[in-house]
Order: sequence, then structure tokens, then C-alpha cells
Amino acid sequence: MRLDQRHKTILEMLGRRGYVAIEELAAHFRVTPQTIRSDINALSRQRLLTRHHGGASLPPSSVVNTAYAIRHVENAGAKEAIARAIARDLPDRASVFMTLGTTVSAVAQALGARTGMKIVTNSLEVARILASREDMEVVVPGGHVQRHNSGVVGASAVEFVSRYKCDVLITGCGAIDADGTLLEFHEAEVAIAQAMMASARRVIVAADHSKFARTANYRLAELRDIDAIYTEAAPEKALAARAKAAGVDIVVAAGR
Repeated sequence: MRLDQRHKTILEMLGRRGYVAIEELAAHFRVTPQTIRSDINALSRQRLLTRHHGGASLPPSSVVNTAYAIRHVENAGAKEAIARAIARDLPDRASVFMTLGTTVSAVAQALGARTGMKIVTNSLEVARILASREDMEVVVPGGHVQRHNSGVVGASAVEFVSRYKCDVLITGCGAIDADGTLLEFHEAEVAIAQAMMASARRVIVAADHSKFARTANYRLAELRDIDAIYTEAAPEKALAARAKAAGVDIVVAAGR
């Protein structure tokens, strides 16, 4: 198969499935993994796909977020570092809102050292992770369950979380614009996150470095609405200056 035809076929497979592993591509085309890595690097330089350890996906856009299963492995080390830093800084016996997102799920995994917490979350993934903990109370609203990320959304979910007042909100976001605006991909997710934000005493945003280079359609919040951004790599100086002026702490989490 000619090189240009192989590249075209790789992109067609990504268009159908969103993500393809290197080993699978090598077997499909009967070439070595090194050859496929070379193909992926070439297509990545053209911004036609996004490289991952072990595979490739469609490039992120402002309209459709990367598939949830892929985002679990995207920047996994960064998300774990962020999660450890947030878990370290949370007090025991706190009441905590937790929204949707793979980084927020990583925080749930990192809460092993914390005790006596009450968690209010619209993420069934977060609820699954924490439900077995005898020393934690987990509360989930009713509503519509989204297939792509097991998130509970809708008017009844928004009304439910509005009944609570929690010490902390831990939320992710789809992107952070250069002007400091926090953005999201799904309007229904924005509504419930904003309801939690309005009822939280402290708002923590968990965002790995990739969020500083993306864009999304829906406005979630401004810098003045939050208290801290936990990330693993400091943002550009202009955004850091805006955050400082708004009184937002930027916490850069250390790796292992």
C-alpha cells in the first residue's frame, strides 16, 4: 500500500472510531510498529491527528471533546499528580461537590488518605469509586445519565445540588481561554457545575496543561468565580498574571 493511501486509511479509521492503537494499525497494514509511529508523527505534524502513548486519536476541537475513554489515558501522569495535590490539601470531614471529568475521577481515586467526607457528585464514575468507603457519604442527584461519560444532568439534577452548601467544589473544565475564561463542551454540564459553584465556599479547578491550549463553546466561569487552579505545568505569564490579579492561586503539582 502506498504511503499516502495508508495515511488516508488511518484517518478514515480514526474518523469511524476516534482512537486506534499502534499495534492494531501495524497488524492491519502488515508493517512494523516503527513504521506506524512514523506515519502518526507525519500526520501529527500536519495536525490531522493527536499522538498518544500507544496510539492516536482525532485532534481535539472546540465543538466535540475527545472521547471519554481516550481522555482517561491522555496526560494520565499529569492528572494523577494534580489529583494527589488536591487530595493532600483537602481537610478531613469536609463536604465536597465533585463534577464530571477524568481529572476529577482521578481526585476521587486519590482520596484514600482522607476520612469522614460527604461527597455530592453528578458523576457516576466518582460515585462508583467512593461508594465502597464506609467513612464517606456519597450523594448523587437524579436526572438524565449521559452515555459518553456517565454524568447525571438535567433540571432535576441542578435543583437537587442547589439544596446543598459544600465546603469545596472540585471541577474540571474543557478549556481555559487566554483571557482566563473557563469553558466547557456541553451546555447541560455547565448548568450543574455552575449550580455547584454558586453553593460552594471554595472552588478548585483541576486542569492539566492541555486545557490551556484548547477552546470550547460554552462559558463555565471567569477567574473571579474560582479560588484555585491545580495544574502540573504553569500557564503562560499573561494568564498567570490575570489569575494573580483575580486572587486565584495557581498550584503546580509535582510529579512522583
